[in-house]
Amino acid sequence: PPETAADGAGRPTTSAHEAARLMPLGGAFGYKGAGRAGLAEVFSAVLNGMQLSQELVPMAGEDLQTPRPMGAFVMALKTDAFADRATVDATMTRYLDALRSSPAMPGETVMAPGDREWQVAQMRESEGAPIDPATVQMFEALAARYGVSMPRLEEPAAR
Repeated sequence: PPETAADGAGRPTTSAHEAARLMPLGGAFGYKGAGRAGLAEVFSAVLNGMQLSQELVPMAGEDLQTPRPMGAFVMALKTDAFADRATVDATMTRYLDALRSSPAMPGETVMAPGDREWQVAQMRESEGAPIDPATVQMFEALAARYGVSMPRLEEPAAR
């Protein structure tokens, strides 16, 4: 089906003979994202008795007073229970190198999990973190209420 596989250059293809890899979310099947989301729901809500995501008051809604009994799940693995540290590190490095160097669609970059977050963290370290207008208004109201000066907020550098 369309959007399920990519060729060696990273372009979507419907030809099994040209397919070099699956697209990130399983395309028309949508199986990868749905399965992972379901597993996250089981770990973070079902196993600890919290509300399911569809039962929660929307985070972006107007109701900011109603508690949102959200669960969380954290998993830590002792990797040396599987293989020695040097082997795990070397294999992970090979995996990340292969992932990041795989063909991408023209003008795009293949990223490993966390790459975008590290880039944003570095950018915010050097340029500062953006503050949305609603938060700025809240800070201004608090500053006026308590008679304190607002710090000077700089515009982020052009990207």
